[in-house]
Amino acid sequence: MLPVSLLAACSDRPNDLYTYYDDPPSSEQAATTTSAPLPVAAATTTPAGPDPDEVVERASMTAADLVAEEVLPVGAPDTTSSATLPDCKLPLGGEAHRKTTWKYASGSQLRQSVVTVEDEGQALQKVRDGVKCKTFQSDNTTYRVEDGVTLGALSGVTGQLSWCATAPGKVVCTVVLVADGVLTAVTVEAGTATRARAAVTRIAPKAAAALTRGA
Repeated sequence: MLPVSLLAACSDRPNDLYTYYDDPPSSEQAATTTSAPLPVAAATTTPAGPDPDEVVERASMTAADLVAEEVLPVGAPDTTSSATLPDCKLPLGGEAHRKTTWKYASGSQLRQSVVTVEDEGQALQKVRDGVKCKTFQSDNTTYRVEDGVTLGALSGVTGQLSWCATAPGKVVCTVVLVADGVLTAVTVEAGTATRARAAVTRIAPKAAAALTRGA
């Protein structure tokens, strides 16, 4: 017969051999188990889009683009003035704006305005609606709005628009192109309609190539 003291010691423990002999976890093991940090999900970042100022600079024509026109730049490109054409006081809008002026030996002028746009179709329609005025004044001169030049398809361009504005002894023809979230307005001011129309027709493909440069 087992001693009474041994029976008493066993009577308070469950009859489970798998747990009866398990040693309790040490304090160090318990701390490690309870204090383990939960995994943290990696933060996701959205890649930054292209810088608008760099976009309009890239889409602007350079001296190399216009070497055949034999023009010289008039001052530095303007990036601070509002993007507005004198024709019908037409605002071009845009987050970034860059305007460059060039001069021919004859005194004629070439101007290019480049702006970034969110919706190309909407931006072009806004320009189309804006030049529905019949006449406008600029520098105390009254201009009459007329049909512009006819252009063929330009590679990469998603929309285009053209008009001319005439005044005594002066004709200004404009071509507006959109592509890749950018709008460019190219204007040639000359003494006759023939010269203004011919020049803006020659330059339109160069402006289209600059507009889609790097796309």
